[in-house]
Amino acid sequence: MPATAAVDGRVSVALCTYNGAVFLEEQLASMLAQTVLPGEIVVSDDGSTDGTSAIVERFAAESSVPVRVLRNPSPLGVTRNFEGRSARPRGA
Repeated sequence: MPATAAVDGRVSVALCTYNGAVFLEEQLASMLAQTVLPGEIVVSDDGSTDGTSAIVERFAAESSVPVRVLRNPSPLGVTRNFEGRSARPRGA
């Protein structure tokens, strides 16, 4: 995270995942490298089986930005996963 990064509590980032472990660490790191950080990151996993969950949990434990991790009880598919979670962020 940049040393001078400001946090904007009005900004929430919604990230929907499904078996994206190969790209996920870079994507999450990019969120923390911005000059203005979000007030929260909401990750909704749609039943990943490739290590995505472990990456997200580790990131949430280490992140300076609050991270909420949501898991669908059964896969919804990309559109429904995103639609369902885009209503969940708390940013104003």
